[in-house]
Amino acid sequence: MGLLWAQDGNITGIVLTAEDQTPIHGANIYSETLGIGTVSQVDGSFTLKKLPKDTVSLTFSMIGFKDVKTIVVINELIYDLGNIIMFKDTLKLDQINVEAHHELQPKDFVSSIVVSGNKYHTNLKSSLALTIKEETGLAIRSIGQATTQPVLRGYSGDRFLLTEDGLSIGDLSNTSIDHANSLDMASFNNVRIIRGPEALLFGSNTIGGVINVSRHANSEARFSKIHVMALTGIESSNKSVFGNITAYIPINNHQLRFSSLRRKTGNQRTPVGVLDNTELSNYEVTGSYSYFGKANRSTLHFGTNFYGLWNTRQL
Repeated sequence: MGLLWAQDGNITGIVLTAEDQTPIHGANIYSETLGIGTVSQVDGSFTLKKLPKDTVSLTFSMIGFKDVKTIVVINELIYDLGNIIMFKDTLKLDQINVEAHHELQPKDFVSSIVVSGNKYHTNLKSSLALTIKEETGLAIRSIGQATTQPVLRGYSGDRFLLTEDGLSIGDLSNTSIDHANSLDMASFNNVRIIRGPEALLFGSNTIGGVINVSRHANSEARFSKIHVMALTGIESSNKSVFGNITAYIPINNHQLRFSSLRRKTGNQRTPVGVLDNTELSNYEVTGSYSYFGKANRSTLHFGTNFYGLWNTRQL
């Protein structure tokens, strides 16, 4: 009675650079036909185990070096390849373009919030800060209802960006706490609070995030006939009365939009009394012209407004 068995072979060696014979750490040694491989150690040495006694094709690869291929005929238990010399290679990388445009749909993050539709009109107040103050991570600072400003993730002023349809708003509300915010939310339809990586699309200064407001529920909306919308309301806390009317007039591939808003507000009343000199008045007329092409849309906005105190008294 006799026993017969086959023993596996091992391949050893050291991987070195061609310039100064320095050991290469982390070089890949693998056989595509056998589907096995290993990596070189700190001193450049490697051992490839459990190989059949047969002809084996090996590939040595490392980032920054040219691949080395060799064929080994294994007829011993341990086959020493000796020194494997690798030559440096120039990395050729394709150009990478980083860009942002309206067709991109960035990944939605939990930290980003959209306030629109019923939720928007339920929380509608005269200012942006009062309208979104209940959202997570938001607070307000104020010295009166006309000067309420949002605080996003603890940042205010120029540490976050306030935009209308992606364009920076030109009022001075972010420069000082006593400057009025010119946005009357009765003339808008949605607010988007952007935090996280997407905020960097608006610039490197948006460490706190971006608050973007829009007068359009859907910027791509195109009407087939004249469409008129109206919004009116009152507020008991300050005897506020406001109204906004918007008309869309389509003409073939063109669409005109006109909007007029009027708000008149008395002094703000609190549980401890009336806050003098907090009354305000706002009158606003805006419009836009849109051209709908086959594959794109062009829009021109225009408008004017008066926003401020309407019955200021000397303290």
